[in-house]
Amino acid sequence: MATAHQKLAVAIVLLALAGTLWSGYVAYKAIASSWLRGVTRVMIAMLGAQAVLGVVIALQGSRPQDPLHFVFGPAAILALPAATGIGRGRRPRTAAIIVAFGWVVTLALGLRAVGTAGGLR
Repeated sequence: MATAHQKLAVAIVLLALAGTLWSGYVAYKAIASSWLRGVTRVMIAMLGAQAVLGVVIALQGSRPQDPLHFVFGPAAILALPAATGIGRGRRPRTAAIIVAFGWVVTLALGLRAVGTAGGLR
């Protein structure tokens, strides 16, 4: 279970990097991107799966080395859905900038969550 959590974390960070770069481009060009909307949904689902795995691992008694992992993990889960919700109904460029910010925050928090995991005890 812990290995799946670790591998999914790497996939999340890599997808967050791609999403950050693409959303920045979309915001810069002020274009609509169905690919970005789809990838955003996939990322939200991956973050949800990661949360479920993390809860199961914690309930089994394993803990990350740094307890801040329990802050950065949930924050990463909330950043992208919050940005998507805040951007909904706004002008396309404004919405794209807000979603791009959500991707940047998701990437930063994902990296921080990986850094605070430090292996399980």
